[in-house]
Amino acid sequence: MKGKWVMLIEIPIQKIPCSINVNKVHKELVRFSCDINNKEDELFDAILSNEYLQSVLISLYNINTEGYPYYITIPEILLSDFTSLPFIQLVKQVFEFQRAMVNSNSIVNQVMVKDLTPRAINIVNKLYSLNKVNPIYEFLFKNFKAPDEDLNTVRAYAINKSFIANKNYRITNLHKYILWECISSNSNVYGLPIGALSLQDIENDLFKEFSEFFEEVYIIGYGDPWYATHMVVKISSEMMTNAINNIAIY
Repeated sequence: MKGKWVMLIEIPIQKIPCSINVNKVHKELVRFSCDINNKEDELFDAILSNEYLQSVLISLYNINTEGYPYYITIPEILLSDFTSLPFIQLVKQVFEFQRAMVNSNSIVNQVMVKDLTPRAINIVNKLYSLNKVNPIYEFLFKNFKAPDEDLNTVRAYAINKSFIANKNYRITNLHKYILWECISSNSNVYGLPIGALSLQDIENDLFKEFSEFFEEVYIIGYGDPWYATHMVVKISSEMMTNAINNIAIY
C-alpha cells in the first residue's frame, strides 16, 4: 500500500507524541446530586450557549455505545463547592451516569460521564434539525467500535500537513473542546477515540479541513483490514498560549 495514500504517512507508533499527566494523585469516583431541574427550553438554550458541553453530547450521541465513558475536565474546585457550578448542574441533567473525580485533598478537576438522558437525546436531535451540528461529528464518531485485541495489527499514520493547502478552515465546537483539554491538562497533546474509519475514509475533504487547525495529527488503528480507533493531535505552543485567556467551558 506504499504510495497509495497522498495524505497519510505510515509511522512507527512510538513516534506519536504522548500527553504527560503531571498530576498522578489517586482519584476517587464520587456520586453527587443537584436539585436543579431546568425546563426543556431553558435546558436547550443553556446547551446551545455552552460549546464544550454541546461537543461532548454530540460526540457521545454519535458514538452510540452504552456505558462508554467520557471525561469532562474542569478548573480545579473543592468538592464542597462543586455542585454550585451551573455547568455541573447542566451535566447532572444530560447524562445518566456522572461521577466527580476527587483527589485526596477533596479537589475535583474531572467528571466521568456515560450515556445521554432522554432529554439530552432530544436536545441533540433538535440541534440536528436546526442544522447546528457540524458534519465532522458524524464522520468521526458514527461507526465507533472497540479496538481489535490483536496488538500485532496496530498501525499508525501521520497526516501529511504539507498536502493540505486549505487555510480557510472553520473552527468547530470539537476544535474548541480539544483545545480546552490541551490547556487544562497543561499539555499540547490530546487523544480521543474515533469511529472505525478506513484509510480511504480519512483521505476525505471534510477530514482535511478539520485537520488543518492542528499542528500535527496522528491516526492509530488495528485489524486486518485496518480501521481507525484513535486520533492524537498536537497544537502549537503559540496557539496554546494565545488560547488560555480566551477559552472557558463556563
